[in-house]
Amino acid sequence: MNIIRASRIERSLIPVSSIIIALAFANRFNFDAFILIILTVLIYSFGGLMNAVCDRDYKVVKSAMLFVLFLVFLALAISHKKEIMMFVAISIGLSFIYNKLSRRILLGDSFILGLTHGAVPFIAASMLMKISHSFSISFGTYIFLVLFLLVPMKNFNGIREDRKRGYKTLITSYKNGKFLTLLMFVISGIIFIAIYFAFGLPKTYLVAILMAFVVKIEILFLVFAKEKIKAYELTRILVIILCLGIVYSVATELKIILLSNIVFYLYAIYLFKKLV
Repeated sequence: MNIIRASRIERSLIPVSSIIIALAFANRFNFDAFILIILTVLIYSFGGLMNAVCDRDYKVVKSAMLFVLFLVFLALAISHKKEIMMFVAISIGLSFIYNKLSRRILLGDSFILGLTHGAVPFIAASMLMKISHSFSISFGTYIFLVLFLLVPMKNFNGIREDRKRGYKTLITSYKNGKFLTLLMFVISGIIFIAIYFAFGLPKTYLVAILMAFVVKIEILFLVFAKEKIKAYELTRILVIILCLGIVYSVATELKIILLSNIVFYLYAIYLFKKLV
């Protein structure tokens, strides 16, 4: 059970959501997309185990990490697509950078997680689905910005431990760090709205903006009520709401719609068990 908790497998639902957004724009779902999603879950489980080893907050048997890596290479053996291989290489490399270096650089964790959970999986899926490079890079940049601005919310949890480990966050680096973190959180909402105008999405997407606004208000109430852990756990669902909004706006492929709903309900179940 400790291995499952240490893998933080629920976090893989964020990059999976980024992949689903690309599938929605392509309105296609095939075997390669399925392999990419499986690899995403495995790679971010590996990253979670590596994180647990570095932070020493779970007892992790290193053989568990090797087993996950074995599954990654097994999945690669099934699909020889260069886009998938490139995604795996970049993701594993960034996981090492995140655990060994980025958290000691101010906003380094935001930068790396914005890539690993947003831009990289979205662009990899876009390349698989033959979406134009200009569109995949421009939309991938927006997803990166959303995550870059949201990630500092996680640093409300474990402030004392971050100081001991020498991790540089807005909260550990500045007296008004909590205010700056919340300011970035609020600005992320502007990116949600900017996506609607920049890409000419249907009005259906406005429902997602409304949902995100309601969730953001609840998160702010939780922060001011000093329920920081609950606030952070709820923050992740904003990316899943973004995914749902885009899927229901542009996708007609039933598999993609079902997949987006499965991701939403899986995280909702996780939240219910975690917060109630």
